[in-house]
Amino acid sequence: MSEEKVEVPHSALNDEYKAWVLEKRRAWLINNRPKTRDVWEVMDKIDREKVQKCLDDWGRYIGPKAENWWEERGYGCLWPEDNTASMLTYKLENREKIFKELGVDLDYTGPVFYKKNDIEQMT
Repeated sequence: MSEEKVEVPHSALNDEYKAWVLEKRRAWLINNRPKTRDVWEVMDKIDREKVQKCLDDWGRYIGPKAENWWEERGYGCLWPEDNTASMLTYKLENREKIFKELGVDLDYTGPVFYKKNDIEQMT
């Protein structure tokens, strides 16, 4: 019996990924949730700094796990440079082209960041 690789549509992977991230976030927040119950607009400076630290910690925690999740499914990740946009994915077979266009060395193994202008120029 041959093991033929079946390609799952990207939209289905997005749905699966969203569910996976929600579960990871629930578990992570049990020990890492900020103690304030105020909304951002009424928080004082100290509480805002605590919430921002929590958001930054979450990003450092989930980033490598997300990259591994997508890589197992044949995709790489591009991270927004300023956290105002979403993570983007690309097929690993296009890695060389994407890295070249972003000016990233092919031997680089860390997180790859993009600027909105970079993506607009590529499309």
